[in-house]
Amino acid sequence: MLSIEDDTSATDTAATIRASGLVDEVYRGEAKPPWPTLRELIDRDERAIVLTENHAGTEPWIHHQPAVMQETPFHFTTPAELAAPASCEPNRGGTAGSLFLVNHWVDTSPAPRVSIARRVNAHDFLAPRIAMCRQRRGMFPNVIAVDFYREGDAAQVVDEVNGFR
Repeated sequence: MLSIEDDTSATDTAATIRASGLVDEVYRGEAKPPWPTLRELIDRDERAIVLTENHAGTEPWIHHQPAVMQETPFHFTTPAELAAPASCEPNRGGTAGSLFLVNHWVDTSPAPRVSIARRVNAHDFLAPRIAMCRQRRGMFPNVIAVDFYREGDAAQVVDEVNGFR
């Protein structure tokens, strides 16, 4: 799943995806349930679902993310804010989308900090938050977005959520 912060035009985004060759592997189906499984996408050579936050443009394979994906808030200034129940409330996409994105990082603008990512990506911080958001929203998290995914235990938590561990 490619979630694009579209600070460029939809036309330029589409041109870049075409020029990269990724266009040969984009999902060309409808952006609604029932979503294909990963195996179905691989078998069809449609390995990338392309989403944009604001402007999808006219390409049928670029989908407007808020129309299909519910999100949690994404601006937290402390780990305590991130761990609070309010961190699971609906944000972009409201409650109508069929996919669920959990945003999980602490904003330390102007740049993210590895030390904080290591702390909030640790199993004992991330796993309970994912469980809390899953319970509060009644949805399986399709995407868990973190800063510095190699720091902490994000991959382990994703495997657990998906039943691989």
